[in-house]
Amino acid sequence: MGKKEKSINSEKEEKEKKSEKYKKELKRTKRELEEERKKANDYFKRLEWMQAEYENLQKRIERENEKTVKFANGRLIEKLLVVVDDFGRIANNLDDKKIKEGMRMVLKNFMTILRSNGLEKIDSVGKKLNPLEHEVVDMVNDDNIENDVIVEELRTGYRFNGKVLRSALVRINKNEKDKNEKDKRGEV
Repeated sequence: MGKKEKSINSEKEEKEKKSEKYKKELKRTKRELEEERKKANDYFKRLEWMQAEYENLQKRIERENEKTVKFANGRLIEKLLVVVDDFGRIANNLDDKKIKEGMRMVLKNFMTILRSNGLEKIDSVGKKLNPLEHEVVDMVNDDNIENDVIVEELRTGYRFNGKVLRSALVRINKNEKDKNEKDKRGEV
């Protein structure tokens, strides 16, 4: 083997060593790149999760604020119902027709405002007793009226945003005849 051949072989070996070195370096770089991609993907997923959590927190705070405002409005309206009751009593007991009519107009406007803010009257007379909406304060005995039917409303009840704000005070019918028949059959 001559010098030239040795030189060519040596160059070839050197190129192969460099090539092997570059391949190893490339593998290492690819591995590092893949690790960095995984980290970046993990960071991105965490960021998305944190963003979703933040949005959920904002929505929850908004809902809680709405509930707080509704609750506060409900408390205020509940206190104003005393004024409504007083206006009604005054209007019903006035002798002067003009003043009476004026009071009724004020009361009507006041109730319109309260209704537009979520207040609704609980209908009672002629309805079956609902313990969630009605509070019985008196009973009558009329065989011509079905048992547990409201015959008179003594104080109006109201719902605020669908929930009972104040129960209606009512007088209901309790048939003694029905009670006696149930007693005879052994029913409670």
